[in-house]
Amino acid sequence: MLLKALIYCFTMSLAPADTLEMINEIPGEFTEITCDNMGFLYALNSKNNVLKFNLSGDTLYTFEDKSFPVDHVDAFSGLKVLVYNSQQNIVAFLDKTLSFINAPIQLDNLNIPISYAVAASRDNNFWVFDEAAQELKKYDQNSKELNNSGNLTLVAGKTIQPTYLKEKNSKVYLLDSIQGVFQFDHLGTFIFQFKKITANKIEIKGDKIIFLKDKELYLYDTILLESQKIDLGNVVAVKDFTLSNRNLLVLTEQNIQVYRSALK
Repeated sequence: MLLKALIYCFTMSLAPADTLEMINEIPGEFTEITCDNMGFLYALNSKNNVLKFNLSGDTLYTFEDKSFPVDHVDAFSGLKVLVYNSQQNIVAFLDKTLSFINAPIQLDNLNIPISYAVAASRDNNFWVFDEAAQELKKYDQNSKELNNSGNLTLVAGKTIQPTYLKEKNSKVYLLDSIQGVFQFDHLGTFIFQFKKITANKIEIKGDKIIFLKDKELYLYDTILLESQKIDLGNVVAVKDFTLSNRNLLVLTEQNIQVYRSALK
């Protein structure tokens, strides 16, 4: 009974409803948002352009290139921002002003014809999930393969169809919206599968996984293996979300809402 009480108290101490305070709204219609390690915000608009903001809502830079419409942006570092176009199957890196650092990398040339999950790595390289081979792979900017997980159907027992990929805190997280989150170390070695997380997107904060499901946000404790809903008050539907060092940012149909958060 005492153990249950301690677990209950610990879980309640994580309750995000008491720690969230909306401090700003950035108007605009966007399709995706993310933050870098310096707290800058990146948003994709309907024209597949990337806009870089500070958290006051000031537009700092814009990436607009008709030859490279962006489907996904991952700003692990503010100095090297990864952009991806799924139709052309190409990856490139942008600098802090959203200008090309390198020529686009054609994933077809790496024998990866299909991938819906690409992410920047902490050492300025990138991860990609090869759907045909069912392998998580890491490459440098010269297209040299650095790490490989091996065939993951041996782990999952069936084909993985990931929709999101993220490196955080020296670990890599691969999200399959049905099978859950697959966790790897920084070398791509499989560690654990969080089967209870069925989501559209995830972000990592310490030992917590924040995830988006059915237009609502949840907090998952990887120690207790339990989740709870995050109460955002008047927000009707969440399209996307991201985390900065001290803030939770929520994308709605009308704007981006910036919350001050004490999530640890």
